[in-house]
Amino acid sequence: MRTETVIPTLEDLKTGASEVAEMARDISSRAGRKLDTAYNNARRSMRHFKVAAEDAVEDTRREIKDNPLTAVTLAAAGAFVIGMAAGWLASRRRS
Repeated sequence: MRTETVIPTLEDLKTGASEVAEMARDISSRAGRKLDTAYNNARRSMRHFKVAAEDAVEDTRREIKDNPLTAVTLAAAGAFVIGMAAGWLASRRRS
């Protein structure tokens, strides 16, 4: 009867090591591509957000120039509401 050896040979170890190294390179390559894609998507989103914010600021400036009385009235009303809310919260904490 012939028995097979269970102990791996040096060639088997080299083959296994090269397979593991290849798998590590593949995983590293995939992770790098995913990271690059995520980074590019984040940059694209930030550029889009910046343009949208600049447009909103420009629209607000134009609206204030076109309707200054309305802008002042809205600012005063907003300050009044915030003041009332702050006063109400402060009085609740004392009680």
